[in-house]
Amino acid sequence: MRRRDAMFLVGAALGLAGCSSNTYSWNQKLTVSVNTPQGVKTGSAVVRVDASAHGAHFTGNILSRALSGEAAVIKVAEGKYLFALLTGQDELVFRMWPYASSGPDSVQNLKDGLKRYETLRETKPVPKELYPMLVTFADITNPKSVKEVKPAKLSDAFGPGYSLNSITLEITENKVTEDEIEKVLGWLPLLKGRVKPIREPIPTNYIPKPEEELYSNSFKRGN
Repeated sequence: MRRRDAMFLVGAALGLAGCSSNTYSWNQKLTVSVNTPQGVKTGSAVVRVDASAHGAHFTGNILSRALSGEAAVIKVAEGKYLFALLTGQDELVFRMWPYASSGPDSVQNLKDGLKRYETLRETKPVPKELYPMLVTFADITNPKSVKEVKPAKLSDAFGPGYSLNSITLEITENKVTEDEIEKVLGWLPLLKGRVKPIREPIPTNYIPKPEEELYSNSFKRGN
């Protein structure tokens, strides 16, 4: 299996002496529920998080984590899809089930927290401030037609009667979702560069729109 996960480092620099390292992993399921004129539509995906704790008595700790899996896909109507992207999902468990990150035993607290995530089986609603980025495509066959969807304004993207019902996160024993997103986004394996390329030359001081910052790893990582 080829890993393309982004690695994120948090904490102080790792000392050369007295170091220790432990790696933990868990699966988490993101479920998105949407109100539509035809009733409630849901979609979900299970991803895997691998987290390593590195620590030394005098230097504090470093947490590195990697996510693999696919974005959640919600078919809200015929030919209309909503996607909950992977970006930031590796942080959700840490924010929603926080561990004691400070104190004289901060390194051990981190390891205890990661060990707890491996065995925890619980579902919680995702707070609004932690919602993943949502996008849709005006033309599902054209990656350049991607557009960000604001959680409170699904009707702007899909029309009257569409609204976000809920987003939940579950730490689960379910298997990681595989090869589902390509059934909708057939072009994803062939994508090179940005999903929506920025016109060249890029104007001075141009700030890209959120949908212009997306790459294939926003939709799928690993495999």
